[in-house]
Amino acid sequence: MDWKKFSLHTCVYFTAITTALLLSWLLVNYNVADTEGFSVSRILCFLPFSALFAFGNINFRYSESKIGWRVLFHFLFTVGGAFVFLYLPSRVEGDSTEAAVARAMILTVIYWILMGAFLALRSRILRIDRDSKQYKSLYRNNEQRRNTVKSDADKNKHDKKNKDDYQNVYKKN
Repeated sequence: MDWKKFSLHTCVYFTAITTALLLSWLLVNYNVADTEGFSVSRILCFLPFSALFAFGNINFRYSESKIGWRVLFHFLFTVGGAFVFLYLPSRVEGDSTEAAVARAMILTVIYWILMGAFLALRSRILRIDRDSKQYKSLYRNNEQRRNTVKSDADKNKHDKKNKDDYQNVYKKN
């Protein structure tokens, strides 16, 4: 694993998540005298989620396993990390188990809608890219191409010789 890439992705995701959630909290609670807000421990929980999200994204993009396994691991890291590190620390004391299951299901549905759209777009881009490539013969290897080029050159020499012979026939001595 490339630790530099992993660290960079983690820092970018942590900054983006922290900024987005703090700005949204500020917009919702602008004129409210709320002393709760975000605590340091809640904000620090964004870091392990960012690390899991970065690992899932890097694994999805650079892994050589089948697309189904990559999507499954990305799902587990993203939704599992969001549930454990974003939802559970900010949960209200009176929340029931049913509410936690409902939130997990909502996260799952949102994930699959977004991932489905992403995979459809990715498939379309790959198909367009594949269709626009030049045709390359898979059945003729390099040696056959060299032999074909040599035989074409020999034919041209032979044709030139015959042409010269034809002209020589009518040439007066």
